[in-house]
This record gives sequence, C-alpha cells and structure tokens, in this order.
Amino acid sequence: MEHEPVDGQDLLEPPDADAARHYLGYANAIVERRERVVDRRAGAWLTIVSAGVIAGYLAVIAASIRQGATSGVIQVLLVPILIWGQISAGAQQRGDRGGQSPRARRMVTMGGAAVLVVALISFTVIILNDGIPTYWMLLPIALVVLGYGGYGVVRLVRASHRPRVRPPARAALPLGVRGGTILIGLFLGGGSVLSAVPDDILRSVLLFLALLALLVFFLCSNLGIGLPRVGAAWRWPHLTTFSVSVGVLLALQIPALTGALVMPITALTAGVGMVVAFALVSGVPGRDLDA
Repeated sequence: MEHEPVDGQDLLEPPDADAARHYLGYANAIVERRERVVDRRAGAWLTIVSAGVIAGYLAVIAASIRQGATSGVIQVLLVPILIWGQISAGAQQRGDRGGQSPRARRMVTMGGAAVLVVALISFTVIILNDGIPTYWMLLPIALVVLGYGGYGVVRLVRASHRPRVRPPARAALPLGVRGGTILIGLFLGGGSVLSAVPDDILRSVLLFLALLALLVFFLCSNLGIGLPRVGAAWRWPHLTTFSVSVGVLLALQIPALTGALVMPITALTAGVGMVVAFALVSGVPGRDLDA
C-alpha cells in the first residue's frame, strides 16, 4: 500500500498486519451487506422486460408502416416507450450499486449501444426497401431480444447464486414522486384521447406538442418529479398500472392498422381511466428512497 503525503502533513505509517486484516474483514462485511440489500434478480428481470418492450415496439412500428398506417400511431407509441426508458433507468440505478468495475460498466454500455445501433440501422434499411420481404424485420427484433434479453438472462443466472436479499423497505411516495406518477397517467391518458382525433394533421400537431411537453418532463430528471426518481420508488402495483395502461394504449392503435379510427367515447373512457388509476396508485407505498 503506497501512501502519498499531504502538503504540510507528515507521511502516515502503513498499517500493521493486524490492522490490515481488520480493514479487509470490514471491507468484506460491507460487500456482504450490500449483497443482502441489492436485488440483482430484479435488475436482471428489468433488463429482460426492457428487451421485450423494445422488440415489441419495433414489431408494432414495422406492422404500422407495412400496413400504411398514419404516423400518428408511431407518435402515440413513442410516449410510453420514452417514459419506460426513463423509469427503467431509475430502477436499474437503484438496483445496481457496485458489483462491476468501471471498465466492465463501459464494456456493457458500449455493447448495448452497439446492439441497438445495428438493430435500428438494419430495421430502417428493411422498412425503407419495399423489395425486402416482411419476415426480414424479424432480424433486428431478434437481435434486440438476443442482445438485451440474453444479457438479462446471464445476469439472472449469476444473481441466482447470490444470497437472498431482504425485502425492500417501504414508505409513502414522496410528494414529488406522487406528482410524477400522476403526470405519467396524464401523458398516457392524453395519448389515448388523441388516438381518436379524426383529422390526421391536427392529431399529428397535438401529438408533437405532447412530445415536446414530455421532453420538458425529461429535463426535470434531477427534480423530485423526475422519471428516474419515480422509477426508483415504484413497486409492482405501480409497474402493473403502467403495464396495463400501455397495453390499453397499444390496443387502441389496432384500428389504425386497418385504416379505421377508434371510437371517441372508447378513447376518452380509456384516457380518463388511466389518469384515475395513476392518481389512485400514487397513494400506494413504494420503495423507501432513503433506505
């Protein structure tokens, strides 16, 4: 162990053997406590689910374009996919405290970015070339599933050999997180309502404004209502509400694939239901962010 002197201070004496063993034992105890708190299984499942979400989004976009659906479908579905990206990032950061060297983190980040870039490039080339058969769109989708999903499976296998973690501490959602949760309901509900706007140009303009508002929401990531903080505090009731709402939003886009338009009363009912559901679930206790 090399010591570097501080200006104006004498060089510290290196620890003796007993003190060094004490330091090492204390460090091992910290690592063990960390493994009892950090749920790496949840992080692995989150990676697998994210792979499915991205793959499903690409499949829907491919079907929309090949069926000649309007760009409104793509804009509407951008709302949940962008929100999910921020929420999952917050949940991953909470469940990934240490355990990887900076070099390993960089390699994982670069590998994930490379998989996504290759998938998007190949997906774009296939979509823009009508001469390429539709089934070739399965290639970038499979690349995402195998890349991200495979990494999640590897993490899950590794986590299965670790000790069981203690149940996370629960606490009422902070006021900012509750506000962010309700805002998510407003965005998803608004997307549902806009799905029923009959005029394509008006719908596209309104969806564009909604995406701009969502961008402003993203810029608040360091505030109490920020989506990463919301994702870190959410538990399964909140994630279930989000998943069901996205499923309903996706179902509302099915008529557009056939050139039809969803009934306004259906879209309005679904939108109001989403807002109410998120308002109710914002009162459910989440993870204790101070634990």
